[in-house]
Amino acid sequence: STERDDVKTATQKVSDILKHCSLRIEEVLPSFPDFVQIGAFKAEVVKSLNDYNQSIKILKAQMNQHTVTAEKIRKDIEELKAKKGFIP
Repeated sequence: STERDDVKTATQKVSDILKHCSLRIEEVLPSFPDFVQIGAFKAEVVKSLNDYNQSIKILKAQMNQHTVTAEKIRKDIEELKAKKGFIP
């Protein structure tokens, strides 16, 4: 079918464009008809998933770092509450 051939050509062009620009597959995929097979964008999908995975790893590390900092702050607050001082 001509429409499917057009979509196949468009899919290949989009795939090529995605390799050279800052657009992500999830930004352009909704523009395609429902019958487009995701396999045509396998490399882009894998790259996108890997990018998200890396972002998640970075966020987890940041969360762990913030958790440690928060625990230190709580400990410092408790130590300050326990201290008694005398000001003449």
